[in-house]
Amino acid sequence: MARTYFCPRCLDTVGVEHVLYRTRNGEPADKPREEYDRGFREWVQAVWQGDPEPIHRIHPQRRAERDHHGIHAQCGRGHRIPLRAFDVPSMVVGLVGEPSSGKTVYLGTLLEQLDRGRLLPYLDFHLDERSQKIRAEVFHDFYTSGAVPFPTSAYQGDAGREAITETAVAGDTEKFYLSFFDASGEQNSVEDQGRTNKFLYISDVVMHFITPEALTLPRRSLNRRDDQRQAWFMTNQWIQTAIRSGEPKRAHAAVIVTKSDDIAAGALDILEDAREDLNYSGELSLLRAVQVIEEDSRYIRDFLRSLDGGLPLSIRFEEAYRSVSYHLVSATGEPADPQTRSFRNRRPQRVLDPLLAALVHTGVLDAQKGLQVLR
Repeated sequence: MARTYFCPRCLDTVGVEHVLYRTRNGEPADKPREEYDRGFREWVQAVWQGDPEPIHRIHPQRRAERDHHGIHAQCGRGHRIPLRAFDVPSMVVGLVGEPSSGKTVYLGTLLEQLDRGRLLPYLDFHLDERSQKIRAEVFHDFYTSGAVPFPTSAYQGDAGREAITETAVAGDTEKFYLSFFDASGEQNSVEDQGRTNKFLYISDVVMHFITPEALTLPRRSLNRRDDQRQAWFMTNQWIQTAIRSGEPKRAHAAVIVTKSDDIAAGALDILEDAREDLNYSGELSLLRAVQVIEEDSRYIRDFLRSLDGGLPLSIRFEEAYRSVSYHLVSATGEPADPQTRSFRNRRPQRVLDPLLAALVHTGVLDAQKGLQVLR
């Protein structure tokens, strides 16, 4: 029996019988034919030759027919869901933190890194048609000129809060879906979450953003704008609100100390190496990358617990969530120029670490199997 699916936008439980199919223009449509369907001749040939690979490839004619009309699946409220939502695992990833903590810039950089194939040959990622439009609307200027993206709260309607869904693919096979949500930092009460950030109630992974300012860490530069300076009590309030809103005992928390490029070297001591990016798609194996990330996570945890502001936050994370990992991340490698409000020379550092750790902790990836990393 096909499993149930939670629409990450309206939180409705969606079964096969609830799915509607529409064209790109919103017209009703029949369910598209299975993209993997093959005729009797292909099946016999595969059995005769002992090579089943051809029958598991997507049928190009079926795919062309579907894409020509833009046929897609919707839940009962009209929200787009993946066509194979009942056959492929789905994960909801929420980004939370106070205003200007770096959530939107991080998400834009993470999507860019996945698009560049940074996790090949293990996984490739593709955006669906709707997610491509959302990403273009939110991040076009960031990608082309380095301009700081608008805050999530600045968008009208759902543009800043609608899920951006990535499909993880190995070869020609879809393995899982990732739906990313960027919370509005200004709205951090439980009432706000129930109205505008509903994804927190079903999140499988929650990425918590903590800035150096909130931890009163010394900075390398003085170029941060005034509106980027965070307060500990606001960060703590966001953490506790997110914990109360969701089901943390079933979720993984990726604790991200963002803007790590701006932390003075002396404050980190032996953690300086944790800011150097890992070469995932080069000579570094997935297993070794995970080992490095976990080792650095332990160091970062100990570092946070040595700080007056970091100790209570760490305790709250570990008491609430099923699993926790800690990361030093800089989405740009430099602060934005205060006059042009843009990043001149972006150099992402450890941006993929939180996602990779989350995939391992939630069981989607098995790093022990080398190239056969997907269960």
